[in-house]
Amino acid sequence: AIDSSQQSETQHVQYFLARILAENGKYQRAIDTYRKVVRADPRHHGAQLGLAHCLLSTGDAKAAAGVLEYVTVEHPQDAEALAYLGMARQQQRQIAMAIDAYTKALDIHPG
Repeated sequence: AIDSSQQSETQHVQYFLARILAENGKYQRAIDTYRKVVRADPRHHGAQLGLAHCLLSTGDAKAAAGVLEYVTVEHPQDAEALAYLGMARQQQRQIAMAIDAYTKALDIHPG
């Protein structure tokens, strides 16, 4: 059996693997790896954002929006997540929802 410290270490390694895969354009492998991390720890903020970014990069705006809706409920002051949510909504042609997400992001970080 794997103890919790081994599981946590495995999640860290998987998270860093997913990041380097995404940074090198290997989005499907990154998505699969991020999903493993999120399954093990549904509140892993970095993995959720990475997963959403990869989903957006592969054109799966609907799945990205689903992840980002969860993230923005858990972290309502996360301007990056709100901006990604705006992108996902824009890709889905949900313009009013995109404007709302972008506006919330700018309210948090006006620039």
